[in-house]
Amino acid sequence: DNNAVVEDGSGTIASPSLSTRTLTLSTVPAINTKIKRYIPLTNDLRKYGDPVQHYCSIATSLSINGNQFLPSDRKPIYIIFDTGVTGMVVTQQLFDERYIDARQKREKSLWKNVELTFQTVDGNVDGNGIRSRPWSQSRSSAKSNVANGDNMFSIAATKPLTTPFDPSDAWGKFKGKGHVMVIGLAFLDGKRMTVDIDDGRLLLEG
Repeated sequence: DNNAVVEDGSGTIASPSLSTRTLTLSTVPAINTKIKRYIPLTNDLRKYGDPVQHYCSIATSLSINGNQFLPSDRKPIYIIFDTGVTGMVVTQQLFDERYIDARQKREKSLWKNVELTFQTVDGNVDGNGIRSRPWSQSRSSAKSNVANGDNMFSIAATKPLTTPFDPSDAWGKFKGKGHVMVIGLAFLDGKRMTVDIDDGRLLLEG
């Protein structure tokens, strides 16, 4: 039941529409270049030792139970989109800090409402008027906001099943580089996800 579109140079794999449970293959780009709300992808995790080229972007903000949540080290939060995951998997440090944060606020639920916001980029140019390069999202660009003329896209889930993990041992260069959240069907169910691998961009609809 996954739905995503993936373009790989030889063709485009349309990701399954999670609502219709279909997988579409296409030889033409599936993301209209005039669309201004696609999410730019980054290949940072590959540089840090991830053996798989995940569909990954950097979140502009993370809101939990209605309050913005920032890790103590202010390092970027990498979001992996994975329709094979039911809820959410987060790095151990992020999990532990959220646990402390919830206790201090006397919240009964750690992850009752989780909302992620992403900067979106124009199909032809970025916020500086320069054509975006494949897989070129940077930490600084992820911090842009509406005031800079960039659009935003948010996705949310209610009570996603959440488990911690530590990628540092397997990803040799990742330690100290940031945090990771793997989001699954709790966020993506009922949506159509299109991924253009050649140009490093992801579009969510529905």
